[in-house]
Amino acid sequence: MHLNPVTLVIMALIAWMAISSLANQSEGLLWLNLLWAQS
Repeated sequence: MHLNPVTLVIMALIAWMAISSLANQSEGLLWLNLLWAQS
């Protein structure tokens, strides 16, 4: 499956928005730490 640059840019934007929104919430960071500790 070959991804074109436009799809990669859109996916990167969505991922960046999700990470930045999580970083703005201490609850999100706590959940990430809990998930990482369990894996």
